[in-house]
Amino acid sequence: MVKKYPNGRNGKEGCKHSKSTIKKMKKSALKRGISKENRKKITKGIKKSFKKGRQVWNKNTKGICKSNSGSFKKGKVSAFKGKKHTEKARKKISMAKSRDKEFQGFKSSINKIIRHSIEYQEWRNKVFKRDNYTCQECGKSGCYIEAHHKKPVVECLKEKKEKLIFDVKNGITYCKKCHIIKDTHRGRFK
Repeated sequence: MVKKYPNGRNGKEGCKHSKSTIKKMKKSALKRGISKENRKKITKGIKKSFKKGRQVWNKNTKGICKSNSGSFKKGKVSAFKGKKHTEKARKKISMAKSRDKEFQGFKSSINKIIRHSIEYQEWRNKVFKRDNYTCQECGKSGCYIEAHHKKPVVECLKEKKEKLIFDVKNGITYCKKCHIIKDTHRGRFK
């Protein structure tokens, strides 16, 4: 009883089970309690399924049979919503993001720390107040305005001039459209 696989195993065409492997398979089947009658049915089924020209059960079902199709439907709320990762899980995630082998503390970008600080909010409000809440490029007022650093934050950090980051003289008010045109660094560090 030598079985042939149509596509072979491991990409090799026409691979066969050796006689010793077939004996081992028979022994394991007997240990599991598969009767001779059931083994015959199984071998008949195998022979039928490997016949040339027979169609595969899932042919032309691309997109119909999806993994995980029953457990999470679109529009349903995730089971993890409202829950928080454990400290151990957070450390693993942090290590994976930073590609460190040992945990060295949670890291945030310096830019993120600066932009969420109270000093930055105060600097922004002072720049708006000084410019009377109007765009210094086009003169619009009453629209969405943004504070712009004349000398970028990254350059201030490189030159070790941290005081210049929160200096009102280093700031200017622009509307969103003018800020996009003027600022070459816009959106790069988010």
